[in-house]
Amino acid sequence: MPFDRSTVTTAEIDAMLTATAASRLMNGKNKVAFTGNVRTPTLNMMRGASKSNATPVRGAYRCHFSPPRGQRMQAISGRDIHTFRSVDTLFDVDFGVGRVHLGDEWIHQQIEEAGVELDHEEASVTIVGKIDVTKGGWWTKGADKFEVLVSLADTKLQALELNYVQELNKLFWRSNITDQKLWQGFDAVFPRSSNTTGPVGNKNRSNPTLRHQLLPIANTADMELKVDDLRFLCNKRIGDGSMVNLVPVGRSFYNAVKERMITGSNAVSTPRLFRNYDNARQEAETAKQKLGFGFPDDSIYLAGVGLMYVEPCWEDLDREDAPAILWEKSAALINTDHVSFRPTKNRDGLKKIHATPYNQWVTRISLYGEYAFMADWLDCHGVTYIP
Repeated sequence: MPFDRSTVTTAEIDAMLTATAASRLMNGKNKVAFTGNVRTPTLNMMRGASKSNATPVRGAYRCHFSPPRGQRMQAISGRDIHTFRSVDTLFDVDFGVGRVHLGDEWIHQQIEEAGVELDHEEASVTIVGKIDVTKGGWWTKGADKFEVLVSLADTKLQALELNYVQELNKLFWRSNITDQKLWQGFDAVFPRSSNTTGPVGNKNRSNPTLRHQLLPIANTADMELKVDDLRFLCNKRIGDGSMVNLVPVGRSFYNAVKERMITGSNAVSTPRLFRNYDNARQEAETAKQKLGFGFPDDSIYLAGVGLMYVEPCWEDLDREDAPAILWEKSAALINTDHVSFRPTKNRDGLKKIHATPYNQWVTRISLYGEYAFMADWLDCHGVTYIP
């Protein structure tokens, strides 16, 4: 292939995509404004700051639980015989790993339609005086049409990455219980329908230790009291100094909070937690800076509860899944020290460029990952919803 970049070979297309993918990992380019995507604040937080204690085992992450022993103290006097009882409450919960794949393909005809001619003489790659794709920096030599090709590849990979994150975010929140190939999602580990039925990991919720706090709000007139009660229930059994600090909510729930707890209404003339909306917003900005992750502007800080923000993905889940309990009317109180969403062996959106097959003019691209959602303490988290 000549240095004027008038043509490229399929081998160079494959290598160029691989090189562009590596370059994106290092440089994080941003050339195109992709519309229709929503922010993923909770997923970013879980992927970037997972603190949950878990042991990796084959195909799962294992958390160790030990509920209260329940043994009563013996009263003794004089020569009373002391009684002894062996009580072992330790048990394990395994949170399974799920594997996902998102595939795309680049039809070579699209490259030609973009003005880059293809050279189907594959042997020309190794001829003296041509470009050798085995040597570093080959994709930067020359200019004109090859730069167009690199730009097209960069745009395609960025669109694929955004698509991957958006779909991963939805699987993070969904229960995923109907697909055995996926991990148990948030709505399976902390369901809003019940905290006494259904499995968590490989165990049943008959054990109270494996139950999150569930406190539906039947009447928004006492909403501030219910939210504070839920906060108390989540924090009362934690003995390590951690507490609820993250509260993703739906838009309807957020608006109800503003009405009942901050701005006041005819029924609530003196809100109990914050009487000034601006103060609540300023406190939220401080909390977001401490957490170090990007959260939506629609956020407030509630004293004793934590950072409350609108989770953008929940609107999409309501539209696509039509759940019995709408996400838009829900809220989750999360203790980030005891829950995590973790990739296995850093397999988090890995890219693979598949070589052009012998019988098709197309290059395929794969993004894949392996993840597990886990909680090493369940009753320190809570969910609620409004009618």
